Amino acid sequence: MIRIIENLLILYYFFYLVIDWMFLFIFLKSVRKEKLSIHKDEEFVNYSVSIIVPAYNEEITILNNIRMLLALDYPDFEVIVINDGSSDNTLKVMMDNFELCEIAANKTPIISTQPIRKIYKMNNLIVIDKENGGKADAINVGINSSSKKLICTIDADSILDKIALKQTVQPLIDDENVFVSGGQLAVANGVKLKNNKVINSILPKNIWVQWQIIEYLKSFMIARYSMSKINSIMIMSGAFSIYKKSDLKAVGGFLTENNDSDFIKQTGGYGSQTVCEDMEIVVRMWRYFYEKGKKAKAVFLPHPVCLKSVYQN
Repeated sequence: MIRIIENLLILYYFFYLVIDWMFLFIFLKSVRKEKLSIHKDEEFVNYSVSIIVPAYNEEITILNNIRMLLALDYPDFEVIVINDGSSDNTLKVMMDNFELCEIAANKTPIISTQPIRKIYKMNNLIVIDKENGGKADAINVGINSSSKKLICTIDADSILDKIALKQTVQPLIDDENVFVSGGQLAVANGVKLKNNKVINSILPKNIWVQWQIIEYLKSFMIARYSMSKINSIMIMSGAFSIYKKSDLKAVGGFLTENNDSDFIKQTGGYGSQTVCEDMEIVVRMWRYFYEKGKKAKAVFLPHPVCLKSVYQN
């Protein structure tokens, strides 16, 4: 039995190494051909974006996150922050720093979610206070309240490069078969920003953060980019992804135990929930397009940068 387990482990690590080298080969061969170009502003006008920010106990990061998002270089977008029943001062921080006015809900929900308490608005910033239901439930509330063509999901502790939104929307403009687009994640620890631009980056001294940086480079920059080139991505990070709203509506939104959408019932997910909502939604969308006989494509880009904090003690 021990010999069998040893042989299985050897085979496992051998194929793991082969796959890693294959991804590295694809990466080195393809990344040189990538061109960092952006369409003109008028080409983005018809691709408006609703940026959805689920927030649970984010009083420390939420203010900088919102200010960063409102300063993005994009012609038509709205920022929807969902306070998912936070037990800290997340809502109070937003109320104290933005001139938010309460408004009435003017849309019939597309996706079933936990109840909404109140909705506030200031220009293109919308803040929704709701009962706690988890990240996927908060995103579904944002989808219900959105008014734009594309849906961008981003974590409340993430920082986007000023032009990252344009770069990530570009594949959806260039190819109508693209149903999800995402960009490179990088560790924010040790990074200095000015006007949402990285001006200095120092390697963190914490060994676990250093290990996380290596893992990000391997998992996102190399593996996910290579899988994108062979159109085999099964997950797009929830920290920064862009979908078509019409596609999300067709598949029933993100999976939660509250979601009673027809396609979720059809695929056996009714009454279930997951902590891997970013993977589940992509897999379910692949299934939807396969069953409908439609061409589909998931694109990962190495250029758009989303800085993500890695917490340490």
